[in-house]
Amino acid sequence: MSDHKIDASDTAHVQEHEGLEPGIKHHPSGDVALALVDTAVATDVTEEEERSTARRIDLVLVPVMFVTFALQYMDKSCLTGAALFGILTDLKLVQM
Repeated sequence: MSDHKIDASDTAHVQEHEGLEPGIKHHPSGDVALALVDTAVATDVTEEEERSTARRIDLVLVPVMFVTFALQYMDKSCLTGAALFGILTDLKLVQM
């Protein structure tokens, strides 16, 4: 984690524009999402929060990846076995 502290002066270019929705900050380029990132980056993230977020992501992604890889492996092995037993010629997928 970086030890660099970001203060309010780092996000001074994010401003409220007249004629747009009140209370919503806009980046000078007009990008609302970029303004959100600029203000979100200004907050400090602790090591504990970072570990907790990584753990949550791992708890969601690892099972999905496992199931995906398992299904891909089963599909590949079943097709290989079927090809050995003549499915290609039965379905006329190859020319003789």
